[in-house]
Amino acid sequence: MNDFIYRDNIEKISKHLESKEISMLVGPRQAGKTTIMLHIKDQLDKRGEKTLHLNIDRDDHRKYFNSQTDLVNYLNLYFGKKKGYLFIDADGYDFDEDLDNWVDRCLDYNPFAKASKK
Repeated sequence: MNDFIYRDNIEKISKHLESKEISMLVGPRQAGKTTIMLHIKDQLDKRGEKTLHLNIDRDDHRKYFNSQTDLVNYLNLYFGKKKGYLFIDADGYDFDEDLDNWVDRCLDYNPFAKASKK
């Protein structure tokens, strides 16, 4: 990320990831949500944390969002029993239900994963 512009809210968002709540970045298109998310993911990766970035707009990732069971099974396979951070890029994807509630219920099945959605 060569042209990354540091934003004041990055520290606040990063600190919130340590809570048991879901962190969600919401804003208009092209506001930098994905850039912030990937910057934070990169920082976690550098610290040796286990992270996963899924982009719902990618066909090869969308299969994990066919049902909550599909996502939970993949999270269990990917994270196992270790703590991990899940980053979901959901720009332009229309869920039948609120994304926050949908992912929150998935994480009820895998308490070892932590989600950050945009």
